[in-house]
Amino acid sequence: MPDKNYLCFTAEQANSTIQVKKSNSSSSVPDIKLSYSLDDGVTWNDYTFSYSSSPTITLTNVGDKVYFKGDGTIKQMGSSINDYNYFAMTGKIAASGNIMSLIDPS
Repeated sequence: MPDKNYLCFTAEQANSTIQVKKSNSSSSVPDIKLSYSLDDGVTWNDYTFSYSSSPTITLTNVGDKVYFKGDGTIKQMGSSINDYNYFAMTGKIAASGNIMSLIDPS
């Protein structure tokens, strides 16, 4: 488990997937910088996405976890009811941790 209470998604069904997406291609959707870890916070990888391209993270086994954190520059996940970033998932996934770690990783 990481040393901080980062936002965590845990597979409750094998082969569940998660992506971060933009609601549309408008420049009003805030650009955000996220990192993710699949090994309990030992290694962090940049999660780079856009409206047209979002990498899929597959949680192969029940109990597999992915942690997300921001880089400290994010002020908001969205700018309006139509312009926002969001998590899209398939399968069955539980959420835990602190969603505010997307804004302030400390």
